[in-house]
Amino acid sequence: MIEILRDHGTRLGYEGRTVLSVSDHIYCCGERWVLMGANGAGKSTFLRSLTEPELVINGERKLSVQAHEIAYLPQAPRFSHQMPCSVEDFLVSSLSLILPLTSSLSENRIDEISSVLQRTGLGAQRTKSISALSGGQVQRLLLARAFLLKAKLFLLDEPFSAVQGNAKHELIELLDEALPGSLQIMALHEPSEIEAVRGSLIRIQDGKTGH
Repeated sequence: MIEILRDHGTRLGYEGRTVLSVSDHIYCCGERWVLMGANGAGKSTFLRSLTEPELVINGERKLSVQAHEIAYLPQAPRFSHQMPCSVEDFLVSSLSLILPLTSSLSENRIDEISSVLQRTGLGAQRTKSISALSGGQVQRLLLARAFLLKAKLFLLDEPFSAVQGNAKHELIELLDEALPGSLQIMALHEPSEIEAVRGSLIRIQDGKTGH
């Protein structure tokens, strides 16, 4: 199996103060892990530390993916909800992270954008402004970007908090489709969601993780 993440003696914290001691483990492509713990236990800190290496204050952590191969879906989107661009424009801009600078996208890339919007249920919102999207649609847009950029590491912080019913099941199906080519780590608290995603558990308690 392809190794994506390795932790050995890793401690996470802020300003030199440890808030979470991470158990030694190797995480590989094709695995899904669910972070469990009380509010404030450190689930979000664990996820953030994989995009903010300054949170690793001790130990050894090896991350075998590039920045553009990481899909981080926080509870609150990082981009401004008032960004003056459409859904399609946002995805076109995202492609610039991995493509050489060109004056225009190829027809294949345009088709790929159309396909990923359909798969994430955003086909009808293609020309809609980002500021007009609902919370669930914003989550789907970030997931569409992850598919488009061929993400190898998914970091999902309560990814189903803004979606209900069939939309939630469709989102899980999309993540299932991406699983063979990625490592997925998500923070969840609802028992029904934890059961539905069928992931291995990382329990966080008393400032420590355990598998």
